[in-house]
Parts: sequence; C-alpha cells; structure tokens
Amino acid sequence: MKIEILDYTENPLTVIGDCARRCWNSPKGREETIAKECMESGHGRVSEFADITIELSKCSARVIREIYTHIVGTSRLQESTRYVDMRSFDYIMPKSIEKNTDAWEVYVDTMSDIRRAYSKLLELGIPKEDCANILPLGSHSKMILKINVRALYHLAHERLCTRAYWEIQDFVILLKKKIYDLGGEWRYISHLMQPKCEYTGYCKEKHSCGRYPRREEYVKA
Repeated sequence: MKIEILDYTENPLTVIGDCARRCWNSPKGREETIAKECMESGHGRVSEFADITIELSKCSARVIREIYTHIVGTSRLQESTRYVDMRSFDYIMPKSIEKNTDAWEVYVDTMSDIRRAYSKLLELGIPKEDCANILPLGSHSKMILKINVRALYHLAHERLCTRAYWEIQDFVILLKKKIYDLGGEWRYISHLMQPKCEYTGYCKEKHSCGRYPRREEYVKA
C-alpha cells in the first residue's frame, strides 16, 4: 500500500479557527486556539473548511470500495478499468493466506488463471471494459481521495476500530502517519484521528473487543 499526498490546506487550524471566529465576531489572533476548542467540543462543522488530497495505490479494489462508503466530506476518483490494461494486474496477499501453504497455492493459482483469462478475452477482441468484469476484489487499484478534516475524523473513528477489515485499518494507520509527517498544525489533526472508543471513552459496537467498556456499562459506572 502506498499513499502520496497531492495537496492539503497548509495551516488547517488557522483556517478552521478563522472561519469560526468570523461567525462569533471575535478578534484575530486566537485562530488555532478557537479551532481546537471547536473540535474538542464536538463542533465539527468548521472542520469541513480544511482538507487533504491523496493518491492511494497498491491496495485492493475491495478496500477502495469500503472507502467509497464514506460519502460525506469526500471527493473520489478510481483507476479506470475501461482504459487501463489489467492483463498483468498485481494483487493483495492476505496474511492468513500467506501463512498457509495450501491456501497460498490455491490463491496464487486462481489469480494466475484470471490473468490468463483476461489476456485471452483481449485476444478475442473483447474490449477492456468488458474483460474487467472478471477482475477479483483483491486486484490492485488506485484512488484519488479528497477528504475534509471532519470526514477524516469519522473515517478514523470507524476504521481504526479493531473490528474493521485489516486492510482498511492499515490504510488509516498509514494515512495518520503521513498526516503527522506533514508537521505543523497537521500534527494536532493526526492526534485526533482515533478509534471511536478512544474518542467517546466507551464502545458502541454490538460485538466489542473489550478494549473499552460497553456504553451501557460506562453509563452505569
């Protein structure tokens, strides 16, 4: 998996705080503090005015499909299977399969069969857009994702949960690191990218991993 940052709001807290202070008729000079107060108080609307654009590659089509379910606060483009020749597509190897010799053989043989079938269909004059119907969810794909800070927090709340699929957990962990490495005000943004249990102090999931108490237990305590 690879993430390249293409564009971003240079000083997100300053931008967020400036938007908020204008609505409150507050004087200039406290933008960063105001932004932090808003986000820590759960006033997420102002966080929509700062964003980041990335290119995500060497990941599965499946994980991109999961990212596509995050609709609010995002703009997305995906690598075209209509125009890109996929006869030599690469693919994700799950650790559970990699550790199992018999499973690894079945998995790799299947991917090789699909590659051969795709190439044969092309030779028979079938357009790439129709050949693409046999591509597996595990095949590599590419995505351009623009996401604002509010949506970024929601992504982290849901996908850093231990019950999320491992590949999308890996994506958010890597994205958090990339954002931290931007330095400056983005390090504060990275700090608030947490699973929802860390944010709320309790677990909302029906099948909890036990890391935090269930909501009912938290309220009772």
